[in-house]
Amino acid sequence: MAVNVESGVEKERRIHADVATVWEHVSDIATLGELIPGVDAIEPDGDHWRWRIAEQQALGYSFSPKFSTDFDADEDTHVVHFRQLNGSGGGAIRLTGDGDGTNVHVGLSLSMELGIPKLLRGAARSLLHDRLSDMVGGFLEALDERVRA
Repeated sequence: MAVNVESGVEKERRIHADVATVWEHVSDIATLGELIPGVDAIEPDGDHWRWRIAEQQALGYSFSPKFSTDFDADEDTHVVHFRQLNGSGGGAIRLTGDGDGTNVHVGLSLSMELGIPKLLRGAARSLLHDRLSDMVGGFLEALDERVRA
């Protein structure tokens, strides 16, 4: 029996670099794959992108999330959008800058079917939220380090 589990997070970080410099890193999907902890790969899948997430173990179950998204990097607005094709998840990375740096706002949600008992849905949602939070926080930290290097 498959149980649908959904969660989402939003985080923001100020990076001391101009918008153009930060944009170079967030508008390239291969670089995103390098910067997001827990992502094994983001690979071309026709007109879309296939995300492979590292194996997760929780509640006595093991799973390796894989999903496809579209990907759009709008240089005029400095916004990257991605939408999960077979689910309600997706996300955006928004950059806003001023003379002192760039604010990077990340919103990410994920919807997936898990082969777990329905009774574990709440615990799985909580674990998914914690994992997404770690991934987004780790991405922002890695992005900051990459831009400063």
